[in-house]
Amino acid sequence: MLRPNNPALDLASLSERLSTVAAELRASGAVEKRRNERSSEDASLRGLLVRLQGVDALLDRVEELNQFQAPIPRLAQRLPFGKKAAQFLLRAFNHLLREQRDLNAAQARALRELTAVTLALTKRLIELERDPDR
Repeated sequence: MLRPNNPALDLASLSERLSTVAAELRASGAVEKRRNERSSEDASLRGLLVRLQGVDALLDRVEELNQFQAPIPRLAQRLPFGKKAAQFLLRAFNHLLREQRDLNAAQARALRELTAVTLALTKRLIELERDPDR
């Protein structure tokens, strides 16, 4: 119910206009359509939860691949340079690629935090849609 706090407002015409628009929306089926959209959004939110859990598994794999644990190739051990030269080359590549690995690790951590926040907010949104009075 609208209260007449402002004398400049014509509440009777405003209330009549509001009732007319509400009746038009009900007649056009827009209200029912929106209710159906909400139920499909709930299903898509559940799908989002599954995809976010998949992202978490992919981030585990990224962190595993980001660890530098390259064994010395057999061919390098047979070369005349020997095993020491191969170890030196691996250390040089390790040093050259360290910044990239650090960047990859930072991006993976940031994405993991973003995924955790998105997951928590999505769960909260599902709870609020189930019980909007909370």
